[in-house]
Amino acid sequence: MPGARPRYRRRAPPLLHTRHRIHERISGLRFWSGSLDLSASTSQATTDTTQILFGASARRTSEKSQLNIGASYRYGTQKADQEPTQTNLDEAIGTINIRYTVWEEIFVFGDMAATYNAIQLLSLRAQPSAGVGWDILNNGDGRLSAKAGFGWVFERYFGGDENKYAALALGLDSEWKLPLDSKVTAELNYLPALNAFADNYLLQARLSYTIPVISFLNFKVQLTDDYNNQPAAGTQPNSFYFNVGLSVTL
Repeated sequence: MPGARPRYRRRAPPLLHTRHRIHERISGLRFWSGSLDLSASTSQATTDTTQILFGASARRTSEKSQLNIGASYRYGTQKADQEPTQTNLDEAIGTINIRYTVWEEIFVFGDMAATYNAIQLLSLRAQPSAGVGWDILNNGDGRLSAKAGFGWVFERYFGGDENKYAALALGLDSEWKLPLDSKVTAELNYLPALNAFADNYLLQARLSYTIPVISFLNFKVQLTDDYNNQPAAGTQPNSFYFNVGLSVTL
């Protein structure tokens, strides 16, 4: 209309926009949790030994899906009297695990793990797998799940040798809450070659127990066992690790 004054939309103050963006980011993080692990030991005697373990994990949980990401590195040395220092532990592992519930206790999953182990002369092991799972038990205190699917195992050793095969992927995993706000998790994976079940397979077991010390600080015990019945020449098929340390909840 002639003579009417133009109308202007009032803009929100910049501080309000900043607070809104921060709130959105914080709201997105509510689905995430994580932890940092540290374990170290040393001894001085006829043989001096040193070992250290770093670990980190993150989890995103929603109503139907769960994403787990993990990484760890362990390193150790030993030195006998009048002998040079030798490395007796040098391993790095990275994992990604995804599950999506499709109907009540039934879910689909996808797993990926990569391993480096200099002591086992393993420069790379990659083991992707996918399939279907069933929550055998699932209540407020924890769950027990079984998984079945197919995967691929690729192993490259120092020196150029390789071992690769299509595999059946079978597994069990469990998480349970215990008294004193403690928690135990366990995992068992069996990957035999489709064309040679008894002659070429990988068997892996993981067990951890965590109990709070103060608020975000926890005491953690971990057991890891890998059995590869086709190891590199001159190495043992079994690798067993036991670690006691601290874990920080994020």
